[in-house]
Amino acid sequence: MGSVGRIYKWRPGSTFKVEAQIAGDYLEKLREENEGYLTPTEVYEAAMDEDSPIHEEFEWDVEKAAKAHWRDRAGNLMRHLAVVRVQTQKASDGVPAFTSVNVTYGQRGYVSSEQVYSSADYRQQTLDQALTLLKGLQDRFGKFEELDEIWKAIAKAERRRAKNMLKVV
Repeated sequence: MGSVGRIYKWRPGSTFKVEAQIAGDYLEKLREENEGYLTPTEVYEAAMDEDSPIHEEFEWDVEKAAKAHWRDRAGNLMRHLAVVRVQTQKASDGVPAFTSVNVTYGQRGYVSSEQVYSSADYRQQTLDQALTLLKGLQDRFGKFEELDEIWKAIAKAERRRAKNMLKVV
């Protein structure tokens, strides 16, 4: 049990080096010291202190950090670009222009929506990503009874996915 009565764990897929409990307790202490809330700026500024338990989670070499930021920004650029319907010209009516998939073993890259729809492998990867995101939302918001119909639909999609996988094998 942490010092604030909470148990912290990293979500699946997290790559942090520091133990979740240590990071959680530290961030909770910072939050208490900061009028009850935190911003990302306050977190990284606190992490600049070499004695901070989350110091090692940040890249302090400015050149390396800049390149990582630019890489993230390029990914955001591709993830947020949409192909719109000719009738409406509204991005909210469109589909993502690019989707991140495994293009070769261990190598991720962005492919066009057309490639996702026409490739069984890319389509399956994208459906798996969607279900993973939906399950994450369910893990986070599953206690809200108002969303029960959505959780049922996710379960139905998972059953259909498992059934289709058995047919392929």
